Amino acid sequence: ELWYLEVFSSAASKEHGVRFLRDKFGFDRITAFGDNTNDIPMFRAADKSVAVKNACKEVLECCDQVTGTNEENGVAEYLLKTFERN
Repeated sequence: ELWYLEVFSSAASKEHGVRFLRDKFGFDRITAFGDNTNDIPMFRAADKSVAVKNACKEVLECCDQVTGTNEENGVAEYLLKTFERN
């Protein structure tokens, strides 16, 4: 039988992570990537939200853009296209 224990702060969240990055480092724009409902608050805190194509319905309905699926390396492809140097 396998057991595991997960320990985390009740104040920790992806949304708080985005706010921390903005406050601590002064980033002008933050893009968040997600696929599940726990990503929605992070999407609201970010300037741009990108969901993978196989994300749950709620995430697809509230994102700014959709990229390829997890299996298609959608986030990596988005980053390569966005930051491509000619």
